[in-house]
Amino acid sequence: MDVNTAQKVNDLAKELVQKGLAASLDDASSMAQRMMKDELKKDELPQQWSEVSKAGNSTEQLEIMLERNNRKIGYEITAVRDEVKSLKNLIEMFRNEIGYIKKDLKGLKLGGGEVVEEVKVEKEVEVEKREAKVEEQKVLSEEKRAPPKNQDFTPEDVSVEKMFYFGKK
Repeated sequence: MDVNTAQKVNDLAKELVQKGLAASLDDASSMAQRMMKDELKKDELPQQWSEVSKAGNSTEQLEIMLERNNRKIGYEITAVRDEVKSLKNLIEMFRNEIGYIKKDLKGLKLGGGEVVEEVKVEKEVEVEKREAKVEEQKVLSEEKRAPPKNQDFTPEDVSVEKMFYFGKK
């Protein structure tokens, strides 16, 4: 069996399983192989399909339908759980922000203008720390980029006597 035929059989088997015409992938692949080899007569194919459609409430079909629904519901539940986790994280972040704002408001009520200056100073310190980190990162990246060939050497740094040994020391 060549690759194209195998792909066609596989696609047909998947379609048969999706349409509910076969109970399992193995059954579907065997049906698809028979279809591809023209072993099924033209009369047998519609007859099998009519039997499947007549037995619409068979236990196998019901089990397949329930299994598909369970998988679908399982995927939906995991998606909802992930969404709930992200919402919980957002709520926690907002709670922390509200706590900081309340703390600042209490300071404003108690101390008047002095607390405002302290808050500004703290914010300025935080900004300066961030800027210092950024500058350090820039300096480190520039140092990494500078190739060692660009360094300035003098003739005394690399003398012929240091490079070659002529037998006298």
